[in-house]
Amino acid sequence: MEIFKIDRISVKNFKSLADFEISDIPMFSCLIGINGSGKTTLLQFLDFVKSLMNGNVPQWLNEQGLNNVTELLTLGGERKYSIDIEIDATLGEKKAFWKAKFNTREMRCTVETLREGVVEYRYESGKLNISEPDKKIQVIDYGPSNYSGSIFSFRETGFSKFIRQCRFLGVLDPHAIAQSSRVAKAQSVVESNGRNLSGFIAGLSADNQRNLLAQIQNFYAPLKAMEIKRQQFGWKSLLLSELEKSVFSATNLSYGTLRLFVLLSQQFTDDKVILFDEVENGLNQELFEKFVAKLQNYGEPKKQVIVSTHSGLFLNYLTDEQARSGVFFLYKDKLGHTCVRRFFDIPQMSEKLNVLGPGEAMGDTDLMELSDQLSD
Repeated sequence: MEIFKIDRISVKNFKSLADFEISDIPMFSCLIGINGSGKTTLLQFLDFVKSLMNGNVPQWLNEQGLNNVTELLTLGGERKYSIDIEIDATLGEKKAFWKAKFNTREMRCTVETLREGVVEYRYESGKLNISEPDKKIQVIDYGPSNYSGSIFSFRETGFSKFIRQCRFLGVLDPHAIAQSSRVAKAQSVVESNGRNLSGFIAGLSADNQRNLLAQIQNFYAPLKAMEIKRQQFGWKSLLLSELEKSVFSATNLSYGTLRLFVLLSQQFTDDKVILFDEVENGLNQELFEKFVAKLQNYGEPKKQVIVSTHSGLFLNYLTDEQARSGVFFLYKDKLGHTCVRRFFDIPQMSEKLNVLGPGEAMGDTDLMELSDQLSD
C-alpha cells in the first residue's frame, strides 16, 4: 500500500508558532496540551498552507474571521513581515521537501524550493527553474507577480496536489451540519464547521452511502435509514429514520450524532490527510474505543489522521507503542511561543507509561505544572 503523509513541519512567525518544528509524524497522531498551548494553531497552520497551494489566501483569511494577514504573525517576532515554512512529506514511493517564505505584504511566497523525487523546483524573482538529472534546466518566467499564495497554485506537482488533499475540521456547528445544502457536485466538500454535509453525502456513490450508514449504526444503533431529499433549485436535505419513528430531518439529531456523521463521512473523500480539532467533543465515552480504532484505520486507502484532544480516556485506547510515537505534548515557553515534545519521551511520562495506560498517565499528570517545568 502506498503511503501519503506529512513527515515534518517547521514554521517560523505564524501566531504562537514562532520557531516551531515537529518531526517523525506517524499516520495517526494526537496533539495534547492545556488550553491555549497551540494545538488548534498547528492544525490551522496546515489549513493555511493548503490555502497557499490553492492560491486563495484572501478568501481563507475571510473564512477565519481575520481582518488582516498580519494577524497571522507572531507578536513581537523578529521576522516582521514573512512566515518561513518547511514541510517534508512522503508521496508514495517519492519523498518531497518544500521550503517557502510567505511575504505578508505581497500575500505570496516570494521564494520557494521544492524537491520532489529527483526533480527540483526553485522559484525567485518571478522565475521558476526546474531541474532534473540528465535534462537541461527549464526556466519559466512568470513576470510581474499578481497572484496570492504559492507559485505551485499555478504549476501543479505531486506535492501541491497532496497538500490540497488535506481536510481541516475545526469546531463543528450542529446547525451548520444539519442544514440543507445547495452546491454543485464538484464543490461538494464538508466545510471546516461541518456545513454542506448533506451535499457531500448526496455526491457519494450508493455503495459509499450504505457503508457510511452501516458505520454510523455501529456507533448509534437506533438509526435505521438515511436518505437525501432533493428539493427545488438544487437544495438537498438529509432525512433519517430512527426505530419506529417516521422520517425526520437531521436537525432533530443530537450534536454527538451529527458529529459522527461528519467525522465518519470524511473516510470517503479523496483527501490524504484529515485534521480533527478536539475530536472527542460530543462523543459518549462508551464510543471512544470504537472511534479510536476507526481513526487508526481511517479510509481506504488509509489516510493520515492528526487530532487534538483533551481526553485521557481517548488516549487509553492506544497501545504503548502508538502512544510513544504519536502523542505530542504542546506547551508554551516563557515568551508565549508554542513548543512540542513527544509526550512519552519526557522522562517522568516514560516512567509512568511503564505502569499505567497512556490515558491514565495523562490523567495522573498536572499538564499545567508539566508545561511550566518544560518551559524553564
